[in-house]
Amino acid sequence: MSYAEIHCQSAFSFHEGASLPEELVAQAAKLGVRALGICDRNGVYGLVRAWKAGKKHGVQVLSGAIVSIQDAPDLVLYAAHEHGWSSLCELLTRASETPTRSSRFLGIEDLLACQNDLIALMGPEWTEASATAATIAEAFGDRLYIEAHRQRLSTDALHNAKSEHLARLFSRPIVATSRVLHHRPERQPLQDVLRCIQHKVSLDTAGRLLEPNAERHLRPVPDMMELFADQPTWTANTLEIADRCHFDLGQLGYRYPREVVPDGHTPMSWLRVLTQNGCASRWPQGPPPQVLDQLEHELQLIDELGFATYFLTVHDIVAIAQDKQILCQGRGSAANSAVCYALGITAVDPSRSRMLFERFISRERAEPPDIDVDFEHERREEIIQAIYEKYGRHRAAMVNEVISYRPRSAVRDVGKALGLSLEQVDKMAKGVDRWSDALSPARAKEAGVDPEDPRVAATLERSREILGFPRHVSIHVGGFVIAAENLRTRCPVEPASMKDRTVIQWDKDDVDAVGFVKVDVLALGMLTAIRKCFSLIKEHEGVELDLASVPAED
Repeated sequence: MSYAEIHCQSAFSFHEGASLPEELVAQAAKLGVRALGICDRNGVYGLVRAWKAGKKHGVQVLSGAIVSIQDAPDLVLYAAHEHGWSSLCELLTRASETPTRSSRFLGIEDLLACQNDLIALMGPEWTEASATAATIAEAFGDRLYIEAHRQRLSTDALHNAKSEHLARLFSRPIVATSRVLHHRPERQPLQDVLRCIQHKVSLDTAGRLLEPNAERHLRPVPDMMELFADQPTWTANTLEIADRCHFDLGQLGYRYPREVVPDGHTPMSWLRVLTQNGCASRWPQGPPPQVLDQLEHELQLIDELGFATYFLTVHDIVAIAQDKQILCQGRGSAANSAVCYALGITAVDPSRSRMLFERFISRERAEPPDIDVDFEHERREEIIQAIYEKYGRHRAAMVNEVISYRPRSAVRDVGKALGLSLEQVDKMAKGVDRWSDALSPARAKEAGVDPEDPRVAATLERSREILGFPRHVSIHVGGFVIAAENLRTRCPVEPASMKDRTVIQWDKDDVDAVGFVKVDVLALGMLTAIRKCFSLIKEHEGVELDLASVPAED
């Protein structure tokens, strides 16, 4: 006996799902569920985390999303192969181009234009939009399945009858789902709170916004078989979908931008040319012998580990700044590198230091170095826009940042949802981030609220549960992904809240996990101050300085 749960929302549906992706996958493994379909609403923000957990626990994770359709019910989509994943990313990108997250709707024309290699799940709600349903059914053909779910409600028979009607109408099979919102039924109280936060109401006034029971959880295989004992093919059909979904995120390939290597060169040969040219500029009389040895050691290691194109990409961004006469400086362990000094990425002369290069890049770690480059804070936006202009917004995007619940934000959101007064919420939230046991009854009592009050006790409990859950997304402080191919075929890209910026839906940890390479373009106010000092020195003393030529004793 086995089945696949093919409709599962995580906490990355933002105030809909009440379990983290890792919790869902671990519970699926524990219950013997063979495959898990992660389909968060209008995004794949948590999919990398689910995929990593799937590898750990031996559970197949189907890559999908719920898409909101204009003037129609939601549709669940899964990528069957890599081309299907590209289609899904394009659809989610188009949906994100609407003004706000809450109004992300996909036009039916967009869906039909990008439906290749996608598997669709249509729920019983689609009987109310039969004309659109027929159009979708014709386009998807045998890639369309009809969902049926049983939540032990009086409406189950009606919903199943609607699913059977759609199945007969389009001659498509029915699949059993639980429409999962949490990994265990004990999370239902938290799910209620999340729903209240989502709709900006309190538990007292939420009414039918809340789920009628706690049945939208992962079930053990025998329980699922028993629930659908009269329709065994419905559970069997879930495995058919799992067998058709061959894509996983491990198949994503990343390639560096092609233009950083001119014709007639390999990445390594061009890196050596740029390093030699940089040496002639840095050391007109020739590098000291120990620096020559260090350069050769670094270049051999870069070649061995295949990181030449990464260095060329960072150099390309630094060259943009140099052309615009914007000061920049590689920070951290990049200063340990003679190659970085020769390329102008850092102004720290390796002949003046004894820092270990292996802190920066090593054979044992075998991972790309993390080169953070600071730019003048008043002019960093020029660099960001120049990167977009050079590589195109279809190939360059900033990295997402997930803002998670911490004690203060948890107490504020949960307390309001549970109907605490603003005065109580303020008392509980005041100074809460200073204590490791901030959400304990003792701390609540110190803050001047009664921990015996049922609402206060529930606020503390739900707040502890919600810690680490995603609250909203933002833009990373400076992380950029620049690729050879269209990023919209690799990860959904969406407009940032900041004007003229776009971001991918994954954060820095996700980017690392799927092998995308990130370059950090950061801002430093001190560089602005130094640049202004250089201008004053030139104006009054007639001396031109840069970061590398400032006297060491100054």
